[in-house]
Amino acid sequence: MKKLSIYFILFLIIININNLFTSDLWDKLFYQYNRDFFQAEVFDSAHCVALGETIGFFISRLIKTTDGGNSWESILKDEDVFLDPETRGGKIKVNCISYYQKECIALGCDTGRILITSNGGKHWKRIELGTKRNVKSISLTSEGKGYCITENSLYKTSDSGHSWNRLSLPFGVKLIDKVFCFDSNNTIVHLINTISNRFVFVRTTNGGVSWESSNINKGGTCNDLFFINDSIGWAVHYVPDTVYMEEYDYIIKTTNGGINWFEVLNVKNKPYKGLNSVHFIDENIGFASGKSGKLYFSEDGGITWKRVFCSNVDDTLFDIQKVRFLTKTQALAFSSMGFIYKWDKNKTFVSDLNDGCFYEYNFNYKTINLQIKEILLREAAVSLFDIHGIEVFNTKSQNQFISIDIRDYPVGLYLLRLSFNDKNYFIKLFNI
Repeated sequence: MKKLSIYFILFLIIININNLFTSDLWDKLFYQYNRDFFQAEVFDSAHCVALGETIGFFISRLIKTTDGGNSWESILKDEDVFLDPETRGGKIKVNCISYYQKECIALGCDTGRILITSNGGKHWKRIELGTKRNVKSISLTSEGKGYCITENSLYKTSDSGHSWNRLSLPFGVKLIDKVFCFDSNNTIVHLINTISNRFVFVRTTNGGVSWESSNINKGGTCNDLFFINDSIGWAVHYVPDTVYMEEYDYIIKTTNGGINWFEVLNVKNKPYKGLNSVHFIDENIGFASGKSGKLYFSEDGGITWKRVFCSNVDDTLFDIQKVRFLTKTQALAFSSMGFIYKWDKNKTFVSDLNDGCFYEYNFNYKTINLQIKEILLREAAVSLFDIHGIEVFNTKSQNQFISIDIRDYPVGLYLLRLSFNDKNYFIKLFNI
């Protein structure tokens, strides 16, 4: 009960702060109390599904939009996720989604179960793979053909998930963590080969008749995998440094169907704050997202990335779990704590914090020190808000250095805002 109370308090804090500050680029469309989104898939510019679970009780929930994210409905009910709905016993945990036709969705679940629907989620059918291992990734094409994976097995379907056959790959498999099926012939799988004991990509171009292995310089688990066609794709890799105990935001790209890969992003980050998702709408425009509100944006196929923000808040209390494009100019971002944001390319990005302001919080002397770059030096308005959204401090200054004495403020979570000409430029959450 105490744990649930903490979740509830955190939720209220985030609601208050996000109601105060939303960037010019992103509109907050939806939030649902006690939901934590972690998967989402788009079928077209209007249809999208998002998978989450209730915080604390961890019950899988699936919501769907048919109008580009403006309204949402729940399409996974208790009778679908409990073996005994009356007593709410035998809970089924949903892990992954494949949204492959307008009315057809397949869900990979724990203990070898798959849920499929052919009427947009009105009714679901439960399929058993015949294994107790969890389904970790599932990918079907518009023809209803595709694959799913468990920890060390690959399964294939040719009838929209009604039946599955386990495949034997031409080499030993220790672990599989991701599968992406572009069409009925072209599929790529990320796995550990028992011979090399390293992660590699393997692909088929003939519907699984034969498989070939990739050439990749760095190993590591694959957090996300996406292809825009049968040649060009990106992968988010988790590659910890076991020597210096450091972590990196690491994205690799292929232009020949997964045979060769090259690095397009390698940025050091704090432990457990890395990326978990990548998605492109065409060969150029894409997003990568991750922990603490992290977003990267690229307009050149991932060769260069710009750090951007969807809610004017750096180091937020929620994660951007997935970003999925609706069109070339619109996308949806799904977060923990149940927030959904909609991106509009015609608006202006929130600038990287490093573009204009250095931030320092001195705990020993109970001060907040701001250093503003000379290029931005003009009258700046600085405000401090408590967790209720109440402004407890404000000042205007043309000095390069601004110091705020916070010795008399109560202990708690605060939000610092720096603005120029009434436009929010810098937002920071911190604890006193």
